[in-house]
Amino acid sequence: MKTTTVAALACFLAAAATHFEWFDGVGVGTARLPDVAEPAAALQTAVEPVRAALKGRDGAAILAWYYYDFANMVDDSVGPEETTAQLREMNADGVRFGVGGAFDPVPGLADKIEAVLIGHLGAENKPVDEATKRKVVEAFSALAWAAKQAAQ
Repeated sequence: MKTTTVAALACFLAAAATHFEWFDGVGVGTARLPDVAEPAAALQTAVEPVRAALKGRDGAAILAWYYYDFANMVDDSVGPEETTAQLREMNADGVRFGVGGAFDPVPGLADKIEAVLIGHLGAENKPVDEATKRKVVEAFSALAWAAKQAAQ
C-alpha cells in the first residue's frame, strides 16, 4: 500500500472513529461537528459545489472531520519534502475510501473537491513551502467548513 494511501486512511479513520459519540452498543452515533472557521468569501464560493453535493448526506459530518483533521495534519507535520501532488493524491485516496466505505457514493464529489484544490493551489506539482502550506491548510479547512455546513 502506498504511503499516501496509509496516511489518508489514518486521517479518515481518525475522523470516523474519534469524533462521534457512540451509544446503544450497536455503533449508531450522533455526529459532533468540528469548530472550523468560516473561510474567505472566494473560498466559500469555491467550496459551494461540495457543500451542495453533500447536503443531506450521511457522510457530510465524517468528511467535515476528515478535512478538519487533514488541515491540522498538514499544518503540524507537512514540510518541503512533500509535494502538492502527494497531498492531492492522499486526499483522493481518503475520499475514495470514505465514499466507498463509510457512506453512499456522492456523484461527482471527488471532481468537485479536486477542482477546489486545483483552483486554490494550482495544478502544478511543487514542494510544500510555508506559503504553499498556508494555502493547503486554507483549502482543506474550507472543505471542512463546507462539509460542516452540509451536515447541519
